Amino acid sequence: MVGFAHKAGYENEERTPHLMNVGCENCHGPGSLHIENKRAGKEDAALDALMNPWKAPPGEAAPAKETRRLRINDFCRKCHDDDNDVHWDFDKKWPEIDHPTKK
Repeated sequence: MVGFAHKAGYENEERTPHLMNVGCENCHGPGSLHIENKRAGKEDAALDALMNPWKAPPGEAAPAKETRRLRINDFCRKCHDDDNDVHWDFDKKWPEIDHPTKK
């Protein structure tokens, strides 16, 4: 479930029904190999990069960051379009869903 166990994520069917059938794969793509690797204690940098193509590189310059954020917003708008989410505002929503990988 989206944001499962995160402050603004899915809680349960009654409180957050709009997030009930939305999961990691909606944004990150098929994850079975990723999960298999994690369970086996394996790391696969190439697969991780495919699942998160917008991860900020170290020392990212402001113009590059803005370009990356625009690409993320364009991706989000595939589902959060005017027909399905007329109130979409990337700058307000992104802090709620951003979950960078901790290294």
